[in-house]
Amino acid sequence: MSNWSPAELTAALEAVDRKAAVDAEFKKKALLQPREALQEATGREVPQGPVLEVFDFDLYFDTAPLAPPPTKAEHLKARLDKIGALIFPEAAESGG
Repeated sequence: MSNWSPAELTAALEAVDRKAAVDAEFKKKALLQPREALQEATGREVPQGPVLEVFDFDLYFDTAPLAPPPTKAEHLKARLDKIGALIFPEAAESGG
């Protein structure tokens, strides 16, 4: 969904919300298969993997885009930070 503009993403989430408000079967699909529901509501191809989180609190239904998965560089930095904290625990406790 990185190729969707912020306006397109907002419109897509609103389309899911509107359709779920009037169509119980679609609402169930949005809760169980959010990617497929987003694709159905927009008519656009949606990439594989988790892209949408759907909330249903009885009277309130809402959608939100998921944060993109971490990049390889972000994974590597997190691993190096953990290793550094094991080797230099005093530096990790002082924040630097």
